[in-house]
Amino acid sequence: MSNVVPPLGELDRAIAEKINSKYNPELEREVIDWIEQLTGLRSPGTKDQFQEFLRDGQVLCKLMNRLVPGAIPKINDSKLAFKQMENIENFLKACTNELNVPPRDLFQTVDLYENKNMVQVIDTIHAVGRHAKAKNYNGPTIGGKLAERNIRNFDEATYNAGKNIPSQQMGSNKNASQAGNTPYGAKREIDLLSHHKLR
Repeated sequence: MSNVVPPLGELDRAIAEKINSKYNPELEREVIDWIEQLTGLRSPGTKDQFQEFLRDGQVLCKLMNRLVPGAIPKINDSKLAFKQMENIENFLKACTNELNVPPRDLFQTVDLYENKNMVQVIDTIHAVGRHAKAKNYNGPTIGGKLAERNIRNFDEATYNAGKNIPSQQMGSNKNASQAGNTPYGAKREIDLLSHHKLR
């Protein structure tokens, strides 16, 4: 592997290729179907047309208002870029404020507006669907179910008994030694003769 940094244009192209390699048309279709079902708006068919469909942020704001009525009180219908980006920002803020979507699940405004990372846009919309379910939205949703807390309470005896079980987690060296003992005390038998025969 070379330590030479490629020219910026080449690096941008490499990044775009990597992002596009992760693009999943089936996930896009799920998002389109869900948005159409909730908003009544119709999306064109291709990936680039899908980006144009969402680009001004109006569709996303209408989607959010269907999930959380009144979440975005004013939707800009202006053709000015900063007003369209404001719609996208309002959608992203509502994702966090109304549905508790964590920032790591959100796309950046430029990912959508400049068509930089539609993979992340689709992932965000799936996350919105998951979090809408968790907030008891009763309509159609997409995305898997969010994990729920499952707190376990053990009595002292059970807790202490668990301390004596050897760990099988990666990085554990408890009970290991250079003598070749496994955590269970049996010696490893290494047959060097058969090892040489394999070569």
